[in-house]
Amino acid sequence: MNFKRWPILDTKVHENPVVYGSYSGEVSNVRNYILDRIDWLDQKMNYVSGSTFVQKPFNDEDILIRNTGNILYISHIPSGAQVKVYDIYGTIRAEGINKTEFSAKLNSGIYIVVLNHKGQTYARKYGLFQNR
Repeated sequence: MNFKRWPILDTKVHENPVVYGSYSGEVSNVRNYILDRIDWLDQKMNYVSGSTFVQKPFNDEDILIRNTGNILYISHIPSGAQVKVYDIYGTIRAEGINKTEFSAKLNSGIYIVVLNHKGQTYARKYGLFQNR
């Protein structure tokens, strides 16, 4: 509605230093800003994810995290691992045990995926944004 009222989608104005040329480009810019801002906040609060969690446990297996719409998918999970998905307030939004593939229906937002397996903990932030 903003661009219908003010047809400036592909026009540089004082507040936008870069013109992305499309609605999807502008949305991607905002999403990237949010993810970068959370990293910046982590630094300002002296949160270092590697100090509490190991980043490449499970014999360097790659944990794959992706989403389609509002479904979060996690794959390549070691057998017997416990999976918990937290929102940024620390509330558990989904969990599962002993699954190599995991999915959860979630709202758009920033989540922390935590896997525990054989005494090791792995955590990764993930931004889940539904396409509109």
